[in-house]
Amino acid sequence: MVGSVSTILRRASDDDYRALYGKEPPADWVGWVAERDGAVVAAAYVWVDQFARCWCGIDNARAMPLLMLHRMLRDVFAAMQQESIPALYCLCDERIPAASRWLFRLGFVVGQDYPGSVCGIGW
Repeated sequence: MVGSVSTILRRASDDDYRALYGKEPPADWVGWVAERDGAVVAAAYVWVDQFARCWCGIDNARAMPLLMLHRMLRDVFAAMQQESIPALYCLCDERIPAASRWLFRLGFVVGQDYPGSVCGIGW
């Protein structure tokens, strides 16, 4: 019999952050994880920098299908918009093939106040 694979989206905990990155989470952060069969397969988190800008980190190191990750991030971004986060910034890792194209599809644009591969999104 073939078992079903279900993926759930839930708020990340400090323990999730420690398990994923091996260090303490930032002081002011919130995150979401996609969990499949009890294991975290992707994560998205937001932290606030010293200039009160919100930054997003996206972790797909466990190879969650991109369409599923895209849908997860759309839900996460919708939740952030409801919490009155005015804009979101994300650094693009150009070592990942098609990363910038994928971020543009999510709604990010090249930030005017940052050079190179930094993208920002406003709602």
